[in-house]
Amino acid sequence: MSWRKGLYVIGIALGSSLFAYQILLAYKTILQSSVQISFPLALITAWGLTIIAIGLQMMIWARLMGGLGGQLSWRQTVKGYTLSFLPRYIPGSIWGYLSRSEWLYQNHQIDYAISYVGSLLEALALIIAGGLVIGSYYASISPGLTRAILISGVLSSPLLSWLIIKKGIKDMARWPLIKKMPIEQVSLRISFEEWLVILLFCSMLWSCYGVSILLILRALNISSSVGDILTSSAVFSIAWLTGFLALLLPAGLGLRELTLSKLMVIYLGLLEGPAALVSIISRLLMAGGELFWLAINLTLK
Repeated sequence: MSWRKGLYVIGIALGSSLFAYQILLAYKTILQSSVQISFPLALITAWGLTIIAIGLQMMIWARLMGGLGGQLSWRQTVKGYTLSFLPRYIPGSIWGYLSRSEWLYQNHQIDYAISYVGSLLEALALIIAGGLVIGSYYASISPGLTRAILISGVLSSPLLSWLIIKKGIKDMARWPLIKKMPIEQVSLRISFEEWLVILLFCSMLWSCYGVSILLILRALNISSSVGDILTSSAVFSIAWLTGFLALLLPAGLGLRELTLSKLMVIYLGLLEGPAALVSIISRLLMAGGELFWLAINLTLK
């Protein structure tokens, strides 16, 4: 067995085990009849917000690609972006980006260097915006000097990140993994104002997921000690970032749900079983949102 296949097996086994543990907790909660779907419309609305969030993510990627010289229409964006949905569940989370880059090169003659940088910037924008949401939440609950430091960090991050990215793209040509690519020909033609807009859209994306968590709680008639959008958005952002950084797990499977449920216990005051059920439903809604856009892709084809 090759080392890559070994990592694949380990990632699937570990992620599936964590996910199965959450399903077990959710199943026990359902058997105890402590929760039930009391407001199905809230659940449908939560799914709709997930669809909107994925649409925002595609729009963010398209704007970044345009800033790198790879202009795409909305129809082309939907067709290409959805290629990354299913391969993303392979451990390593890179195969979706590779299939997307291959499609861009074969169908639109967009160089691999541009598409790789576009995917990298998309991930960075989501991480930075997630950090802004998390930082804003902790600033809202922190006292004195800590609050001032957090607010300063939140306010300065957009400009600092833009300057670092502008310089970083020029230095990428010396990176060992991509030094053979014509990366020196790639330049970021995105103004600071445009970067602010992109981060705003990313923050809206996290807010959509945060509101969807509150709607799932509403649908299940679960009361929480805190029900504001900033708290739920920060909780979801932390869980997403944890799963994203766990490269061994396919799309953060299992770890993201476990982190989300634990954070809902801590910050939203949920019991462990209902929190696990909410995290599972959230994952299913995200998968359903991806299936929705895949259906749109098939319709366009």
